[in-house]
Amino acid sequence: FLANMSHEIRTPMNAVLGMTHLALNSNLNEKERNYINKAHLSANNLLRIINDILDFSKMEAGNLEMEKVKFQLNDVINNMIDSVGLKAEEEGVDIAIKKDIDIPKVLIGDPLRLTQVLINLTNNAVKFSNAKDRVTVKIILKEDSDSKVTLQFSITDTGVGMDSEQQANLFKPFSQGDNSITREYGGTGLGLVISHKIVQLMDGEIWLESKKGIGSTFFFTARF
Repeated sequence: FLANMSHEIRTPMNAVLGMTHLALNSNLNEKERNYINKAHLSANNLLRIINDILDFSKMEAGNLEMEKVKFQLNDVINNMIDSVGLKAEEEGVDIAIKKDIDIPKVLIGDPLRLTQVLINLTNNAVKFSNAKDRVTVKIILKEDSDSKVTLQFSITDTGVGMDSEQQANLFKPFSQGDNSITREYGGTGLGLVISHKIVQLMDGEIWLESKKGIGSTFFFTARF
């Protein structure tokens, strides 16, 4: 039911996004642009929630599938920056990328799902950061043997951080650590649950190191 409904809702949502995008590229006065820009941002947020619900329903049904195609890690990083960069710029948050030079240029795996995990984690890092903070995305070559590589990704922020009780709830569906986080920052809490499942399907693990008031680092590994 959720999968069918999500598909049905996405069709008109894409039309709303398309029309508001066209409107924003036309001659508007300041007041009109403000109204339509807010509608466009809200539509984007709603589409993201719909996509999370669709992935969650697939995950619950055991139908979350992974592709195996050739891709370049740099393309994945660029797509992540394209997606998160505008929000980071608006929030005054800098994003730094650090990548091992030993990582093979061409990998075989699911670039779209890898991008999804990186976007989820980097978006969260930006969301919980303050102006002039920095989010650092680091990728290291953990293991290289028998035509397979294991990469370790880390996303570090210097934002609000979490205590042990909040961390314990993070990978549970519809959880945001606590209700105050949901009220202040929004979101369904599904992104981390879906990311957790995708990382498992990439033969990896995901974990968190965080201190309240100091910041957080999400780590995950993946095999390609």
